[in-house]
Amino acid sequence: MKRRAATTLPGLPGSATAKFATDAEYAIGYYAMKFSIGTPPVERFAAMDTGSDLTWIQCEPCRGVCFPQDMPLFEPSTSASYTRLPCDTPICLEGGWYSCDTSTNLCHYDYGYMDASYPHGDLAYDTLAIGDTNGDNISFIKQANIGRFMYCLPWYSEANVSTHIAFDSDAVIPDPDGVVSTPMVDTESGMLVDSGTTLTYLPNELHEALITELRSVVKSTPVSDPSGTFRLCYNASDIAAEVFPAVAAHFAGGAVVQLSPKALLSYYVADGFHSRGKMVKGRQGERIRLYVRGTVLGYKRSKSNQYPNTSLIQIEGVNTKEEVSWYLGKRMAYVYKAKTKKNDSLYRCIWGKVCRPHGNSGVVRAKFKSNLPPKSMGNKVRVFMYPSHI
Repeated sequence: MKRRAATTLPGLPGSATAKFATDAEYAIGYYAMKFSIGTPPVERFAAMDTGSDLTWIQCEPCRGVCFPQDMPLFEPSTSASYTRLPCDTPICLEGGWYSCDTSTNLCHYDYGYMDASYPHGDLAYDTLAIGDTNGDNISFIKQANIGRFMYCLPWYSEANVSTHIAFDSDAVIPDPDGVVSTPMVDTESGMLVDSGTTLTYLPNELHEALITELRSVVKSTPVSDPSGTFRLCYNASDIAAEVFPAVAAHFAGGAVVQLSPKALLSYYVADGFHSRGKMVKGRQGERIRLYVRGTVLGYKRSKSNQYPNTSLIQIEGVNTKEEVSWYLGKRMAYVYKAKTKKNDSLYRCIWGKVCRPHGNSGVVRAKFKSNLPPKSMGNKVRVFMYPSHI
């Protein structure tokens, strides 16, 4: 399965037209890589995400909501090497995305991504087979025979700034002074740099040192994080991004990345689950984390934007026109985790789009797809949301 395209490259001398081919199939903003799974092996496609420790495919039987795909679902019962993991498996004991089904003593996962997608299912081992390293060159610059390319990215919130891409001999940095590079592949390792997440996870020793230094520099009194996620938090009314200290990340080879306060601060609702949340003021485009309440309104099969057998939930938490205007200034998609009020240890992953305020009340109503059953109507749920631009 190959995708081919004829492309004109005006940046090359005299322009050029070239054909490109790759074994990776493009779909919904990502590339799916061909591999084989099981014993005997069967061919499948999946998005290979280097920033995630989970590889998943849709299996038979697919319960609940399943996304459409052209290839048949994988049938675990036909694979001699397929093994479901018990609850005492080390990765299952870590918690987080993984949980134990005490009725079967088998491990399950509920994963969530920033693009509002979420897989969930059984955790298992099986045999994977991928192609060797002697395949064709599939990179853009190799197939176009242009040697190299270069482009610069402006700050994402600067909507009126444009940039260009340069090829071959035009791909030259005008002022090379101070420019250094770090090998992307090396024998040493220490931390994961993942462009697919908004957070940087530091080794414990480095994290402790950074926390200690920030406490000594920032004179405001820290406050506790209601989610328990972050070690160091401040009241947004006591500290401004303009006075927050800059932090520099130093890499091997002398590369230094200056991190601005905008890259270090995360804004979220300060009063947690316990009241109608008030939004912290911030700039358009900043990623925030919201803690709000929701009520399962009901379920209707006739809704065109709703999967069958799923629930509708009303999200409360924003109740002034000014804050709603900031909150809904751009189209936003969210991935949620909802905890039932009766049992805080249980949660369901859900996702959806926030709608405009209802009437003049300023209450935000959100409709989204979920695996909450219809019988949950009227239940109060606690919801924390991760916004993402779409």
